[in-house]
Amino acid sequence: GAPEGDMLIVQGNLAMTYGQLGRLDEALSMRRDVYSGHLRHRDLGPLHQSTLGAAVNLSTSLVDAGNYAEARAFTRDQMELARRAFGADHPVTLDFQWGYSRAFTLDKDVSAEQLAEVATTLEKTLEISQRVCGREHPRTCSVRGE
Repeated sequence: GAPEGDMLIVQGNLAMTYGQLGRLDEALSMRRDVYSGHLRHRDLGPLHQSTLGAAVNLSTSLVDAGNYAEARAFTRDQMELARRAFGADHPVTLDFQWGYSRAFTLDKDVSAEQLAEVATTLEKTLEISQRVCGREHPRTCSVRGE
């Protein structure tokens, strides 16, 4: 068979396609499998950039599927790992900060106090993204909601 790393890439691409087709439960299930596969892979581990990328994708799928509380808990933990591994200004850390914020802003059950806290996080994320990536970078545009 194909090497496990290649299979994880194929599964990740399939999960992305499921998400684009609106098959959110299938996308989420596959994203969970891909993330777990990265954790089990002998050459990767939880702090590897590829594993953290799979975690960003899983957190996005959790939000897209409406699993906001799970997304917040998972993303908070992964955001801390990314900060330790790469620093606060790294694009992966910024992706987690943006995803964490989305898990609040799309959840109709969060409080005004929670949204105020998230607004502060988004402001910091936008400032860092503009400085690190540039004002017109797709990551920065996503943080601005464009």
